Amino acid sequence: MAFLPFVIAWHRKVIGWRAPAVYAALSATVLGFAIVQPKVNAWFAVAVWTFMITTVVHVLLLDRSKQQIK
Repeated sequence: MAFLPFVIAWHRKVIGWRAPAVYAALSATVLGFAIVQPKVNAWFAVAVWTFMITTVVHVLLLDRSKQQIK
């Protein structure tokens, strides 16, 4: 569900369509790998944590830009 804040920001015309598309594709990829692979290696955990941290940082940047607009 990392893409949800970006879809809402796109719907409100705060950002373009590319960011939600990229996050939706990455979320689907992570979910697909989690379902398909019964054994998860260490790189998968690193990729998921990196993806989550990047999402949090971008959501915080969206919040800050929203406050500057007001």
